[in-house]
Amino acid sequence: MSRVHAGTPTERLRDQAATIGNDLRELGHITQESVRETASGLVDEGRKRVLDVSKSVNRYVGQQPVKSLALAAGAGMVLGYLLSRRR
Repeated sequence: MSRVHAGTPTERLRDQAATIGNDLRELGHITQESVRETASGLVDEGRKRVLDVSKSVNRYVGQQPVKSLALAAGAGMVLGYLLSRRR
């Protein structure tokens, strides 16, 4: 029975390195796709939350216009005071 050799040790090492390189490249693509899908899901969730908050704010302003105006004026005054102190 004759034994088939895969080549010299250098050739075997080169083949193994090529296989490892291909595996790593494939893993990189899989990881990139996974990150892209996760990021897309987070962006969608963020948009949904912003829309929900926007609806809540609009509803509150419609129900409490005077309080909303007073709150906005107070926030503007505090922000103006803080920004003017920095100079």
